[in-house]
Amino acid sequence: MVLAKIRTVIEKSMLHIRPEQFSQMIERSRQKFVADYLPTLRAEFPQLWVMRTEAQISEMLHAHCACAHEYGLDTAEGVYLLLSFRLRLAWSFPTLPEHAWAREILDRQVLSEAQRVAVLEEYLWCVSADES
Repeated sequence: MVLAKIRTVIEKSMLHIRPEQFSQMIERSRQKFVADYLPTLRAEFPQLWVMRTEAQISEMLHAHCACAHEYGLDTAEGVYLLLSFRLRLAWSFPTLPEHAWAREILDRQVLSEAQRVAVLEEYLWCVSADES
C-alpha cells in the first residue's frame, strides 16, 4: 500500500503508466491490504463479526483505504492504525470537532507518514493513561 512511493518511482522513471493501469495497481494494493488485515481485525475486534458479515467487513476495509488516503496515510500500518482508532473512538474520527488535534497531527506534511502515525499513537496512549 505504499502508493506515494509507487507514484514517485513512476514519475521519476521513463515508464508511462495509463491512469487505468494506476487505478488497477491501487485496487490490487487495497485487495491485498484487506486479505492481509482481516485476520488482525478479527483478533482485535471480534465483535465486528457479530454485527456484520465477512463480506461487509471486507468492503468496509476496502472503503477505509480511500478515507485514510485523504489523510496522507498510504502504508498498510498507517491505514490500519487509523481504522483501529475509528473503531475504538468513533467512526467519524478524526472529523469531529473534538478530534481537531488528530487532524492537526495528520496534516503535518513536514513529517513522514510513519512519524505522524507515531505522534498520533503516542498522543492517544497519553490521553488513555491520563483518563485511567
